[in-house]
Amino acid sequence: PLAGDYEAIVADSLALLDAAWDEVEGGWGSPQKYPWPGHVELGWLRGEPHAARADLTLDRHRALLDPVWGGMFQYSVGGVWTQPHYEKIAMIQAGAIETFAHAYMREGDAKWLAAAHEITRYLLEHMQDPGGGFWTSQDADVRETASGEPMLGADFYALDDAGRRAVGKPWTDTHVYADLNGLIIEAMCELVRAQPDPALLAAAIAAAERLLRTHREPSGGFRHGETSVGPLHLADQVALGRAFFALHRVTQEPRWLALALEQAE
Repeated sequence: PLAGDYEAIVADSLALLDAAWDEVEGGWGSPQKYPWPGHVELGWLRGEPHAARADLTLDRHRALLDPVWGGMFQYSVGGVWTQPHYEKIAMIQAGAIETFAHAYMREGDAKWLAAAHEITRYLLEHMQDPGGGFWTSQDADVRETASGEPMLGADFYALDDAGRRAVGKPWTDTHVYADLNGLIIEAMCELVRAQPDPALLAAAIAAAERLLRTHREPSGGFRHGETSVGPLHLADQVALGRAFFALHRVTQEPRWLALALEQAE
């Protein structure tokens, strides 16, 4: 009976997902178009025609890349991929890096590597904490420009690099959270697996070392934030366990495997 229930749940879930497919624009769901990595990965796993839908959708995701600073905007409005909401959040960056890396592994097309590196460029230049690790998000709009006035994201992100820097940067949430950093570390390791990159690997290792220094409890578990109090969260433990294992895959260093196993235990 349990197996039957499980199969029925999966069938119902897939039917809902298939009903949300957008034949015109690609992707699943409307009117907001989110670059969710899981939909793409599932499409590949299901085979044709779903794999072709996944490829088309991932190509549409590239419209959400910031052509100046890199990084991926959170989503698009209006039922199309070309009207972005300009906020950039860590979860979206991590998912996009990993999915583009996997697309390159599948197809060998350099456009997927280029897209992934546009995101890592943004993370390294605009979202990396000086102590290691990565910040949480960057606002869509500039709350206060050099002149003291706010500026909407549509106007700010239409500027070139010099123009943006003259105006000022959107507010950035500089918290270093365990789950989001775990996702980014794992994604960067997958990109390193697709194409070796010592600088990227060094950034992933620095993020892991930071969390070991500042987020780890005496019990071995990890706090969500550096100053978090109260119960530990499952998402943080899982994300970092996966991150440590991803580091082991690309470095073959026993230490990272031991840390992954410690998290599992």
